[in-house]
Amino acid sequence: MLHSEVSVTEIDGKSIVRIPLREHREKPQIKYRPDIDGMRTVAVISVVLYHAEITFAGWQFLPGGYLGVDIFFVISGYLITTLLLTELDR
Repeated sequence: MLHSEVSVTEIDGKSIVRIPLREHREKPQIKYRPDIDGMRTVAVISVVLYHAEITFAGWQFLPGGYLGVDIFFVISGYLITTLLLTELDR
């Protein structure tokens, strides 16, 4: 990508290309969502409890520990998609 303010100078027989930095843009901001933090906490706690292998009368508590991982990935995907869409709108 060529920029109109690109300058080339020669120092000690070597060409130096100077390209100005692109203008600073603010990072897209997402409002803090305590509900998402709560869901993330539940997902992490379910995985920790699964790996603790807690049993009650021979029955394993939270036998599907993978569910917490799935929830965590869905939340992360939502947040990343929101950031990308916000950036595309700018």
